[in-house]
Amino acid sequence: MKLIVHLLSADVRKFRLMIGLWIAISAVSTAIEGVRPLFASDVFSMNAIGVAGDLVWLAKLFFGFVLIPLVVHMHPLVGSDAFWLTRPIPPRTLMASKLALLAAAIVVVPVACELALMIAYKVPPQRMAAVAVQTILWQALYLTVVMALAALTRNLARFALLCGGVLLALAVMVMITTAIAIARMDDYAAVGMMAIQVGPPTPNLDDATSGMVFLLAVVASGLALLTVQYATRSTRRAAIVGVAGLVAAWALSSMWPWPVLQPRLMVPDWATHESSLRLTADPQSVEFAMEDPWITRKQTWRIGRAQIRLEGIEPGWLPTVRVTGAVLDLQPDVHLSSRGFGYAARVPIGTEDSPPLSGVVRAALGVNRLAVQDFLEPEGLVVVAIRDADFTRYAPGTGHYRGHAAVELTREEVVATLPLRAGATFQEDAYRVVLDEVRLASRNLSVRARISDARTVFDRRPTPRYAFYLRNPQRGEAVGSSLAPMQPNGLLTALLPGHGYSAEPGSGSSGFAMGGQFMRFPPGYPPTVKERLDIDEAWMAGAEIVIVRETTEGSVSRPLEIRDFPLRIKASQP
Repeated sequence: MKLIVHLLSADVRKFRLMIGLWIAISAVSTAIEGVRPLFASDVFSMNAIGVAGDLVWLAKLFFGFVLIPLVVHMHPLVGSDAFWLTRPIPPRTLMASKLALLAAAIVVVPVACELALMIAYKVPPQRMAAVAVQTILWQALYLTVVMALAALTRNLARFALLCGGVLLALAVMVMITTAIAIARMDDYAAVGMMAIQVGPPTPNLDDATSGMVFLLAVVASGLALLTVQYATRSTRRAAIVGVAGLVAAWALSSMWPWPVLQPRLMVPDWATHESSLRLTADPQSVEFAMEDPWITRKQTWRIGRAQIRLEGIEPGWLPTVRVTGAVLDLQPDVHLSSRGFGYAARVPIGTEDSPPLSGVVRAALGVNRLAVQDFLEPEGLVVVAIRDADFTRYAPGTGHYRGHAAVELTREEVVATLPLRAGATFQEDAYRVVLDEVRLASRNLSVRARISDARTVFDRRPTPRYAFYLRNPQRGEAVGSSLAPMQPNGLLTALLPGHGYSAEPGSGSSGFAMGGQFMRFPPGYPPTVKERLDIDEAWMAGAEIVIVRETTEGSVSRPLEIRDFPLRIKASQP
């Protein structure tokens, strides 16, 4: 232990300037991220802070990739002429001292800065702990990978060459894999993409267990590589151990059988009854399409759509439907099967012809009129895909369609109302909204707000989404909103497309996120919208902001049967 402390103190003295700069850069980067939403109202200040934040981000990236190899190369592991080999320093002791120093700088410092930022934004302690654990794991992955590459090289120049070679190899591998996948893919994959969901996407409910297993296995592989390199100083053996570890990590994550981190869904009891969530379709609404401008490759499938309706759903629930498989019986000995589609679409509820979101939210808000951006007419749901050769052989004709569909349920419920004044605050768990500025105009209301949220892969419940509405309870009317993140035009926006467009808080992104949001009530109406609601100052005098929480609560399988299912091309096509 005394030798570890001696080696650690020697490295600290040697790199005290760089370690101090790293701590300062991390603190400044955190401070800029924290105060950036406060200057969202002033374009000049926001852009200036954006440029400063980009410069600090570049400095942090540079220092991270320089500090790690410099600390490792202080006692090089390649060659036999290093000075430390003439001293009684056990390799494991040296490795422990390096890991302790770099873990404190690369892992502990960023986590401490993030904890300070979350305390400033009043994140609950339990959520802060989960975010801290997740950040520790990601920083540990970053540290072990960079440290492993540094251990295989003699100096900083060779480390840079090795990093460039690894990045180039990864790029070539991705290009080859993509080319093979495209060559093997027919247009059925594109057909599945055409089942476009109307409105905002549902939260991502994928199981994160395999990804976390892969992360932990890669960290273990990096530590194994470091152990072998420090013990043998053989880059060949260490490289073999590292590559074998990566292969093992991929195999283990691919075959991991236990969904430990999969979110728990709570399907309501009423949805499990066979009399609920009944799907019906009018055979006269069935139509097929052949050519689609979004698919550039040769198309060999005919896409069949039908107008689907849903009955037997409780108020406050928004349904989306996707077909999971179907069989079309054309003749006693002819049965055409169709696979399912990965995307869901909203379908009309009962006898209503209006978009389903409008009716569900209107009931939740308790108003008679509601104007939102869900202006698209309910489109036909993709129910079947038939090969062009089979369609040509049996069309025109009719058959008996027997399919299965997953009815996905989203709970829409009011969680808060806010007055139209600056300083109004809403917080639920880690999700927090603060209204910084409210501007009343003759025909609209503009709100500048700070929104923060903290989500991790350890959350066992689906990430809720939040929607904002402006309601006048006396008149029984409400309008929706359009939200736009207030992003600065920083230095890296032009150099790295997408750099300044991080995931908005509350959208399901993992980790802690905060930012300024610009809300406009009512949203910009497209020319095709039918339900318009123009508001004035008198209307806004009695208005309030209503926050609606949207939570996905699982899906229920239901049969979909269409008798006299026609095989025909839509009338608009020759």
